[in-house]
Amino acid sequence: MFRREASPIERFNGFRVVCFRQGRVNLAERRLPSSQVVFAPHLAIAGVFLQDGRAAVTEEWLNAEWLRQGAPSVHLPVAQKELLLWGNCLPIQPLPFAGCNDLWEADGKLVIAFKRTCDEHVQAVLTAAFVRERLLAAAHHALERFAPQLKQRPRSIAIRPLRARTLGQCTREGDIFLNVSLHQWPQEVMEETLAHELVHLEYFNHSHAFWRRLTALQPDWLRRSLVHYL
Repeated sequence: MFRREASPIERFNGFRVVCFRQGRVNLAERRLPSSQVVFAPHLAIAGVFLQDGRAAVTEEWLNAEWLRQGAPSVHLPVAQKELLLWGNCLPIQPLPFAGCNDLWEADGKLVIAFKRTCDEHVQAVLTAAFVRERLLAAAHHALERFAPQLKQRPRSIAIRPLRARTLGQCTREGDIFLNVSLHQWPQEVMEETLAHELVHLEYFNHSHAFWRRLTALQPDWLRRSLVHYL
């Protein structure tokens, strides 16, 4: 639906600028009502999605979008010291010699207790479990919001690693898999992915009927899905 093209501006306020232009609309996919910019602070990327009629990207336009979105600053996560959760960097506070290995969230931080000294392997295991738990809880919460509009509920929802550009999968048996990497993005991206897979329970294809059903379930799915291209 969008094709990558060269950007006249390489960098803007610390963000690498990546441009996409809308190509032919496949099936029942919709065009954006206006050109948009998606800032991803944790990737240091500004994704510019252009309409066919728009000429070139200008720094003035980027600056207006930057201010409109609250001037998002670049914040690349520091390995072992921060965890990406819903697109935000959560500081990690190690607590060595706590007598047990444990993890909890408190005062905007992620506290990791270690039985003895700080251990990278223990931290990786605990944070991975924390991410899966939060993703699964958010997915089930979103499912209940969608439930009144669904003709069929999924047999199960699971969190697992998927291919980089694959954020979700659905099987003919009704099992939905969400990519564990979704925790790196705002929660609305996970909700759009879940809505997409829920519609596959009715239409195991990308037909006109599929896109119409997705639009009925989540009218703003296209705006939410732009991050797939980043």
